[in-house]
Amino acid sequence: SSPRSSPWDAGGTPWTSLDSGTGQVRARPDMPALLVSSTSWSADEDFGVLLDALLLLDTSLSSSAPPACGGPRVLVAITGKGPLKQHYERRVAGLALRRIGIATLWLEPADYP
Repeated sequence: SSPRSSPWDAGGTPWTSLDSGTGQVRARPDMPALLVSSTSWSADEDFGVLLDALLLLDTSLSSSAPPACGGPRVLVAITGKGPLKQHYERRVAGLALRRIGIATLWLEPADYP
């Protein structure tokens, strides 16, 4: 079997594709949803609630969509710094998600529009 191509190949993204002939950018019909959340990764925020919900959503998406339909259907970007970040990153790494991708990152205030 051939390796799966990346949506970033040839100038695309998970949400767009680039027509190499015309140079036009087009929305992908199979584009994933994007969920962005910020957190201080502290004890007063139970981020486990979101992770539990994402696990339920992943189960639902996995049972309703055939595996051949490609990559994640939901991409989750979680921004922030705090004392429990590594704890939750370990929890995320232990989740067996098939249709949801999760990334944690830190954005500087200037990165926000």
